[in-house]
Amino acid sequence: MPARRNASGASTLAPEGGFRVPPALRRNANLAKTITYLVIHLGIGFSVAYAFTGSVTIAGAIAVVEPLCNAVAYFFHERVWNKALA
Repeated sequence: MPARRNASGASTLAPEGGFRVPPALRRNANLAKTITYLVIHLGIGFSVAYAFTGSVTIAGAIAVVEPLCNAVAYFFHERVWNKALA
């Protein structure tokens, strides 16, 4: 597989063949994981709530409140585990 190059000509592939994670993203990995988890959770929460209620308003309210609480809990859960494993 030929190496991908970014704008400066550096390879975007790590030596093992995986993608290199930019340093800024590595520093903020917990936040990035929390945000991506939230987006997925919002979509699933809305879909399930809409399937049960048939109401866009109720599904939207459930989809926003429940995952936001879970996202905050997840962020702190990750921080505790990272400290425990350090």
